[in-house]
Order: sequence, then structure tokens, then C-alpha cells
Amino acid sequence: MSVNARLVRRSLGPAAALALIPAAAVAGPAEPGAGAPPPWRDLIAVKRATAAYHDVAAAEADGFVRTSECEPQKGVHFLREVADTADALVPTRPNVLVYETTSDGDLRLLGVEYASITPGTFLGHELQRSSVVPYYLLHVWVWDRDAGQDDLFAADNPRITCGS
Repeated sequence: MSVNARLVRRSLGPAAALALIPAAAVAGPAEPGAGAPPPWRDLIAVKRATAAYHDVAAAEADGFVRTSECEPQKGVHFLREVADTADALVPTRPNVLVYETTSDGDLRLLGVEYASITPGTFLGHELQRSSVVPYYLLHVWVWDRDAGQDDLFAADNPRITCGS
């Protein structure tokens, strides 16, 4: 550190010293998530790719088919396809959309699932064997505003009450 830099730090304090750094050196990335480490960059892409599916008709038009009624902690599932392997999974093309039934009977998109016939890792997480269907799953509660970092990839979502 140069003598001038030390003098600035000592006399102005750390906050003022930060003001002397060129704006370009501290400016965030132009594209949201561009500097984010995986899987966060992937999760931003997932949100962009699934934003239209807040409208269930758009999901159905893209080939998602309702496969369940609302089940507490699980939600309502709309399946498009199941991948043959975990390596075939694509962040921006989830296999399943998960909705919750609201108190007025509408469906609200809360998350996505990635489904594979074989086990594997995806987005840095192990796919979990389902006890209900014959494949491996990774849940991502990407649209649940209340999902914290610890439960973003949880198999169940205790906030899903199916409108009750």
C-alpha cells in the first residue's frame, strides 16, 4: 500500500476511502446474476425460463400435464417429461412445475422439479429417490418468496397448505 493510500485510510476512514475507488471497479454486473456463482446463476435462469408458467394455461400449452391434486407440503404437480439420466437435465427446462392451491382455489407457482430415471447430481445437489414415483427428483422452490437458503432444495415445503 502506498504512503498516500495509508494517509487516506487513516485520515478519511474506510468508508471515505471506498469512495475513491473508481466506480467501474465496484459496479455490479450489468446482467443480474452474471457474476453470481453457480447454482445461483442457474436459479436466476430458471426463474426467467419459468416466469410465464405463473399462468397455468401457458404451462399446459408447453406440454405440462397435471398429474396430482394438491397435497399439503407437496403441492400440485404438472409433469412435462422425465429425463433418462441426470446428465440430460437442463436448468431452464424443468421437468415438473409445482403449484399450491390458494384459499380462493387458484394455483400459484412455487417451484420446479427436475426428474431423472437414474440417480445423479444436479445444480450441486443429489437427486433424491421418490417414494411415490419411480424416479429421482430435485425440488427447487425458486418462486417461494419465503424459502430460505436452507430449504430452497428441500423435498417438502411446509408452507404448502392447499388453501386451508
